[in-house]
Amino acid sequence: HYMPGYFEIELTDGGSFGIIASVEEEKLKNPLLLQISAERRLAQLVEQAGYRHDLVKRLVVAADAFIVHRQSTGTKSIIAGYPWFTDWGRDTMIALPGLTLVTRRFGEAREIIQTFARYCKDGLIPNMFPDEGGEPLYNTVDASLWFFHAVYKYLQYTGDHGFIRNVVFPVLEEIIEAYRTGTHFNIGMDADGLIYAGAEGTQLTWMDAKVGDWVVTPRQCKAVEINALWYNALQVMAGLAKNYGADRARYSTLAEKVRRSFTREFWNPDKKCLYDVIQQTKDDAVRPNQIIAVALPYTMLDHSREAAVVNTVWRELYFSYGLRSLAPGEPAYKGVYRGDVVARDAAYHQGTGWS
Repeated sequence: HYMPGYFEIELTDGGSFGIIASVEEEKLKNPLLLQISAERRLAQLVEQAGYRHDLVKRLVVAADAFIVHRQSTGTKSIIAGYPWFTDWGRDTMIALPGLTLVTRRFGEAREIIQTFARYCKDGLIPNMFPDEGGEPLYNTVDASLWFFHAVYKYLQYTGDHGFIRNVVFPVLEEIIEAYRTGTHFNIGMDADGLIYAGAEGTQLTWMDAKVGDWVVTPRQCKAVEINALWYNALQVMAGLAKNYGADRARYSTLAEKVRRSFTREFWNPDKKCLYDVIQQTKDDAVRPNQIIAVALPYTMLDHSREAAVVNTVWRELYFSYGLRSLAPGEPAYKGVYRGDVVARDAAYHQGTGWS
């Protein structure tokens, strides 16, 4: 490897050393003043959150690293991870309650929700905003459904019905109608009320690894977590419609139809859990996606089946850092994530643990 030089410094206990590199001319302020300013800001965030436990305070500080300013929209956003992930719609909506609501950063939560609502297109909120700017990408089926959960949690923490009613509720209505009648990427509702999505060669759920034309984990048609999120979205809308003087029955009636179809089609009596995807056949691979069906505010299973799902996931998928993406006993299971890009992507959602 080319190595033009190196830095060497001796540090005392508790000391630190930083290097700032840039391809642009930058008039830097006094580094000590920058550090003091940053520490004060973080201290204010901790005070605002209002927690006393040291571990929780550290989590409040850690959460700040994922709340970023997106230049292309001029607003706050949530980055999915470092070093290369951008602000994905799915990850943003999943993380928004923990990063902005639990930490009492309500203004930023509102700003993020408003941004994604503004960019909703044909019932889809962005899958991602390109780093270089330009039009957002919309190739996702679950981001719009996670949006309902984020709105639900936002109202729980803030009670800000004025904002939701006037700005967000019309967008939520648009999303439901688009999923019901059909939108891009073959996303639509079947006669049984369940949502199908995708076609050969496309990946619209979070298990989206693809190498060339090879789709590693094909999950087209009716995925378990998508329909759990769909039911939750309908119930959220029923509640909002009641509060806002809209047609509640329109959503609650469809939600009941979805519940009946889901419990009939997705329950796997042999493995005492839920099928992962229903296509022409039912995929009985044990994956973590089913846990979402028992974790949302509105769920469709009775208590005994919910307990069975949790027990199966615990027994087959749980490990100390999170959940495996596929049970070790499944034929496609990959126990090690290593090798070249093809080898790594082949294992990405085929056994790799996620937390």
